[in-house]
Amino acid sequence: MKYKDEYPYDGLVWEVPMSHDLGFAYVQTIDPRPVGTGFPSFLMKILDVRREETTKQFDADYWQTRDMLTSHILFMGKPPQRTGDCRWKPLGYLPITAFDRMIPNSKLLSVYDAPFSWYDMPRNSRWRVYFEGSLADYYEEKADYEQVKHLGHLTHYNAAYIHGCNSNCRMIKSS
Repeated sequence: MKYKDEYPYDGLVWEVPMSHDLGFAYVQTIDPRPVGTGFPSFLMKILDVRREETTKQFDADYWQTRDMLTSHILFMGKPPQRTGDCRWKPLGYLPITAFDRMIPNSKLLSVYDAPFSWYDMPRNSRWRVYFEGSLADYYEEKADYEQVKHLGHLTHYNAAYIHGCNSNCRMIKSS
C-alpha cells in the first residue's frame, strides 16, 4: 500500500452499498491535491460495476479493466467508514494514472451580485470555465447559458450523495 503515507485513500477501490437492496456499487478515490483542491476532500470515479453480493477478494487485474460510469466527481470530507447502511468497504489499491489526476471541464457562476437559486440560474451571466484538468487552469469570458449548460458545476458534493446516487443509477451493469 504505497499510497497510504501520502494520502490514505489515493487509488483505493471501495464497495458502496446501494439503498433499496440493489446490491453494491464500486468507486475509486483519488487524492485531490495535485489538481488544486485540498484535504479534506477527494476525487471519485464511479466504476461501471454492480454486484448483488459483496466482493470477497480484491483482484487488481479485474478492477484495472473496469470502465468509469461517470467523469470524476469532487467530494468533501472522507469516505464513510463507520457502521451502518452507508458504510463503504475498502477493497484494495490500484495505480493512479495521469487521467486520474484531472478533473472534468466544469463551470462556475462568476458573479454573485444578486441572490439566485440553483434551480433558476441567471442565463446571461459571466461564467468561469475550468478546463485542462486543474483548478489553476481556467479561462473566464462572458458566456450565455447555452455555451456552458453541458458542463457540470464545480462544487464539492457530500459523500453520502453517492449512496443515493448509485441506487438511482440503474444503468450500472451487473458483473
